[in-house]
Amino acid sequence: NKWEVGVRVSDGWICWINGPYPGSFHNLSIFEQGQLAKEIGKEENLLGDKGYQSGKSSSPKGMT
Repeated sequence: NKWEVGVRVSDGWICWINGPYPGSFHNLSIFEQGQLAKEIGKEENLLGDKGYQSGKSSSPKGMT
């Protein structure tokens, strides 16, 4: 199983948990289909590992 977990960089606080998803789900699909993308404020950014990359030229909203 996979879980999507968000941790604030400023203090290490776990602020988001979403799942479980089957291990075969792509990380980017979990992000795009879930609520996290909708919850990100304009002043906030995300840092994701290579599992969030796709063949698209642009990154998901807020993803660096």
